Amino acid sequence: MSEKIYILKIVPPENMDKPKAGEVHKFAPYRCPHCHGEGGFNNSGWMGKFKKNMEDPDLEICPVCKGTGQLEANVVVGWVPAGEVKKPFKQ
Repeated sequence: MSEKIYILKIVPPENMDKPKAGEVHKFAPYRCPHCHGEGGFNNSGWMGKFKKNMEDPDLEICPVCKGTGQLEANVVVGWVPAGEVKKPFKQ
């Protein structure tokens, strides 16, 4: 089976006059691994796989994807100063 792989190259921006709060990179959609993209579970036994009625009392929403069947990854990259202040700039 094939698999998509995303690579995020992290490099500080060249024209940055002050640290930024963060850059958000979204990667989506991914099928929910908990419910296998179904959005929930039917706990009524082997017949459960045939019933998809929302009025069914045995239908339970997936706690991971909240019923959407999909997930997205939000990767936040924030830039902050690192290390000590250099000698000429210390007070």
